[in-house]
Amino acid sequence: MRVLFLQGGLTHYYNLLLNKLNNYSNVEVILIIPKKRSNTIGKGVYLSDQKINFKIIRLNEIKKWYRKVFFKDINCELFNIKPDIIVAGWPYILGLFLSFQTYFFIKII
Repeated sequence: MRVLFLQGGLTHYYNLLLNKLNNYSNVEVILIIPKKRSNTIGKGVYLSDQKINFKIIRLNEIKKWYRKVFFKDINCELFNIKPDIIVAGWPYILGLFLSFQTYFFIKII
């Protein structure tokens, strides 16, 4: 089972959770994060890319018509990954439902 997470960064406490989830034999964890530090992450939040045993994909963020950020080429990545489950944090969950092309693409795969 492939589980895709959409998050604003690699927070140290969240990495521990994803590592533990990825250790299950039937689960593959994939995380999509922005290439640059996102404004969705507070300035004082510690980000860490150490001790990670799951796949990370870095995409550019763009501001959408609803004034929140979303990932630029996510449809291409969704096609390649074909996730069974998508877990999205704020504000990326808006992009899944307010980007009509992405919404219908998810329904197809």
